[in-house]
Amino acid sequence: MGSVSISLLGTSFKLRAQEDSLHLQRIVDYYSKIVSQVESCVSERDPLKLSILAGIMVIDELFSNNKQSDYTHTDELDEVENITLHLINTINKTLE
Repeated sequence: MGSVSISLLGTSFKLRAQEDSLHLQRIVDYYSKIVSQVESCVSERDPLKLSILAGIMVIDELFSNNKQSDYTHTDELDEVENITLHLINTINKTLE
């Protein structure tokens, strides 16, 4: 079980998951890079909207990297959705 401290878009919290800490840190670093790209390209400064835009960019990248797969009704899309919902729930619990 790993953990990572996240400080992004005006909020800070600690995330714990089954993955090792190095793996979690790579994910957070990558997402932070995407958020920075979004911040530099749009005039929007609302943290929620920035995080949504960054999430859309990450999913677009995932879909683009897997063009040969149809993600409309696949197990992979269901898994991505489940992981995303789990992360949102974890973040919400941490922020409470």
